[in-house]
This record gives sequence, C-alpha cells and structure tokens, in this order.
Amino acid sequence: MIAAPQPLTPPLAVPASAARANYVLLLVTLTYAVNFIDRNILNVLLQPIKQEFELSDTMLGFMSGIGFTTLYVLASLPLARLADRAGRVPVISGCLAVWSAMTAVCGLAGSALQLVLARCVVGVAESGSGGPGQALLADVFPKEKRARAMSLLSTATFLGVTLAFVLGSAINKAHGWRMAFIMVGLPGLLLALLFALTVRETPRPAARAEVVPLHEALAFLRARRSIVLGTLAFCCASFASGAIMAWVAPLLQRVHGLSNLQAGLTVGPILGGAGIAGGLLAAALMTRLSRRDMRWTLWANAISLLVAAPAMVLFCFAPTPGLALAALALTTLCSGFQIGPFVAALQSATRPRLRALTGALNMATTTMLGFGLGPLVVGLLSDALTPALQDQALRVALLAGPVVLLAGAWLAQRAARHLPADIETASR
Repeated sequence: MIAAPQPLTPPLAVPASAARANYVLLLVTLTYAVNFIDRNILNVLLQPIKQEFELSDTMLGFMSGIGFTTLYVLASLPLARLADRAGRVPVISGCLAVWSAMTAVCGLAGSALQLVLARCVVGVAESGSGGPGQALLADVFPKEKRARAMSLLSTATFLGVTLAFVLGSAINKAHGWRMAFIMVGLPGLLLALLFALTVRETPRPAARAEVVPLHEALAFLRARRSIVLGTLAFCCASFASGAIMAWVAPLLQRVHGLSNLQAGLTVGPILGGAGIAGGLLAAALMTRLSRRDMRWTLWANAISLLVAAPAMVLFCFAPTPGLALAALALTTLCSGFQIGPFVAALQSATRPRLRALTGALNMATTTMLGFGLGPLVVGLLSDALTPALQDQALRVALLAGPVVLLAGAWLAQRAARHLPADIETASR
C-alpha cells in the first residue's frame, strides 16, 4: 500500500481548550491595560509638567505624541519578527518588564529632555506587546470567535486610560507628578513575571522552521487591500483618539475651569466606562454579525466613525462641562466599539505565520500617524491660534479630529469590499 502524501507544512497551531484560551485572553488583556496606563499617565500630568518645566503646547504635544511613538514604530517590526521566530510569550513578558521599569524612571527626570528620553524607551518596549499579543490570541481562538476576543481585548485600552487618569491625578494631588510615574510603573514588573511563568507558547513548528522573508511578507500584506485601507481607516480613528486623550484634561482645565484632580477623576471613569461599554457591545454583536458576513467587521468601523465625528465637535464646543463630558462619552463609546472588529478583520485577512508582523505593522502605523500626529498637530494648531483665541484656541485646534474621522469612515467602507477575497487568499 502506498502511504498517503504528507502535507509539506505541519499545522501552525494546535487548538487551545476554552479554559486556556480564556486565560491567555485575561493575561494579554491585563498586559494591554498596563500598556495603556503607562502610555497615558503622561496625559493627565501634562499641566503640572508644563508648569514645572515651562513648556509650550507644541512641546507637550511632541512629548505625548511623536516623541513617544517614533521609537515605538522603529522597534515594532524587529520585535514582531522576533515573536514570530522565537515565541510570543518571551517577547511580551520581557517588554512588559522593561517598559514598567522605565515608566518608574520617568518620575526621576530632572528635565524635559530626560523625560522625553525615558518615554522613548517606554515606547520601544511597548511596541513588543501589541502585534505579538494580537497574534497570540489569534493562535488560540478560531476565526469565528476572534472578533469577540479582540473586542474584549479592546476594553483594556479604556481600563488603562481610566486608571491612568484616576491614579495619575490622585497621586499627583497627594505626592506630585513624579511619584505618579513611579507608583503606576512598578506593579507591571509583577505581571511580567506572572505572564512568563504561566502562559504557554502555542506550538507552531512550521513557523519556527521557516520564517517568511521580510520582503515577501511585506509584499503579501501590501497586496491585501482590506489591510491597507483598513489600517489607514484605523489611523484616522487613532488620530482623533490620541488628540482627545492628550488634550481632554487641559481643555477642561483651561475652558471649563476644572482643577487637575477634578479633570482626572471625571475624565478617567468616562473614558474607561464608555470605551469598555463600546468594546463589550462589539463583543456581543460581532460574533453573530461576522458569522453572517465578515465585512461587518469593517462596516461597523465606518458606522462608529460617522457617529463619533459630530460627537467630537459637540465635545469641543459644548457650553457646559456636563454637556462636554456627555459628548466625550459618546465619542469614546464609538472608539471602543470599532477596535475589536478591525483587529479581527486584520488578523483574519493575513496568514498565521504573519500575524505578529501584521499586528505590529498596524500598531506601528496607527501609533505614528494616529496617536503620534494627533497630539502634535493639535498642539501646533493650539499654539498658532492662541494669540487670537487665547484659551479657546484648543477647542478650535481639536476640530482636526472630526475631519479625519470622516475620512476614516470612507476608507473603512472601501476596505470592506476587499475583505472576503483577502480572507480567501490568506487561507490558501
């Protein structure tokens, strides 16, 4: 009897039990939460840092935007390739330990330059969690459950933002902004140890035996129109989110007269609660909708961005703090809703061996063009408009966000047209 031919490539992953998959989701979600605590802690502390170091809004925007994201982007691809080759778990846990330690070091900065340099190292290390974390979840969850898993993961973004604003403002009030960095940074070291000791790497024998050359990987991704257009749409969403997260506390302090503590304790729960609600809403809806048609993962993005644009306009020009915060909640709800479906579409449209690289490219692009440019552009516009508009300048500068959101909605619906074909070719 002639033996049946063996497949040239062994399976890339073995199915994970539901309990193991959910535990991995929990640990990755906690890691993402720590990521966004350490990333956003600076935003609630901008005003006291501005006063101590006598900085302009442009410098603050650079510090919270491009200054953080440049090295994040440069490091993301090498770390993603390392995760595809050596394993997701050691890269994630190692990077978590580094950025947590460096967040604490930010509290020791003696100048604005030292603070920027420490934040750059935080950015380098944080780039090692995004793509590998998404890839690890895509390894343990089947395609039809990825939208739900990624939507639950997206709640970590807003949990982290909530804790950053609440803890940052409270610790700053009691002990100063330096102690805020130290106290939020150190707990991440314990989570890094737990991650390294308890999360098992998903077996991927073929991926370890044969890593796709970078030029071939990039050529494959460049040909996937849903990935290219969808990533650009996500950049637009990230631009607006980055602008709001960086400037919401200064706006409330300058325009509506809130103190730093009032702004932090008010904004944190709103950003966190609304963002988590959006992620949970997406988790509840997207499994059913994506089974019906995977294009809903991108159509949902287009709808959420169309709703977010006028909500952000209302936030900028609301006459009272209460109305501004209500508009902020709606804007953030839309932001929380669209993250998980987009990541699920992205991971489904690529090949298993390229998942960490795909996620890293997406996060690098959206971090630089979105979270990097958003705070900086608004800071530049605010400084340019301040001579004429004084404290009202920041309101007008933030209008850059709604304009970009409308462009993102158009790009998302264009990307949806190509998604079915890209998923089909990725599975071959």
